[in-house]
Amino acid sequence: MTTTSRSRVRYRVVVTELVDGHPTVVMDATGAGFQAAVGDFDHDRLRGEHGIGGPPHLLEHLAQLIADHPTGSRNPKR
Repeated sequence: MTTTSRSRVRYRVVVTELVDGHPTVVMDATGAGFQAAVGDFDHDRLRGEHGIGGPPHLLEHLAQLIADHPTGSRNPKR
């Protein structure tokens, strides 16, 4: 009997702020799931990209965290 082990998936998200072309890492986090969005306004239209990864149940909790703290929070209650 052969036992196969399944690799545990982890995601690493690194966010880099660019000021005058100089990079500064402002977030470097690893977890079992992620939701990430980045965007710009082009006149009055939002141009953005959104990416997700991880199990649906965790993604739902992350979405709720974002909805509860849309501008961020240093100490989320969850």
